[in-house]
Amino acid sequence: MTLLVEKNEATFSSGAELWLGEYGDYLYNYAVLRVSRHDVAEDLVHDTLLAALVAETRFQHRSSVRTWLTGILKNRLLDHIRRSSRGHIFEELTPEVEILNKNFDRAGCGTRH
Repeated sequence: MTLLVEKNEATFSSGAELWLGEYGDYLYNYAVLRVSRHDVAEDLVHDTLLAALVAETRFQHRSSVRTWLTGILKNRLLDHIRRSSRGHIFEELTPEVEILNKNFDRAGCGTRH
């Protein structure tokens, strides 16, 4: 069993290394053009390669590996944008929420000051 696990780990790491070597620059440039932050772009490429390793057995070769990886990266970018926009919405609403909390109780009834 240990040999099988070691073989699978070697296959995973060699697959990721191959993809990183062959498509890493393309994926990084794709990401950095969309998020404008190098650290975020690196994280997105890392997440993309991890997701590709997990989904490798489901890859049906209907497209090139580069197209497949780019599709995964696009989904990671969308997730990042969604997470980022949620944070901005809450930051923008904070003053309004504080005013509401001060003037209304949990039941929605107005409080008197």
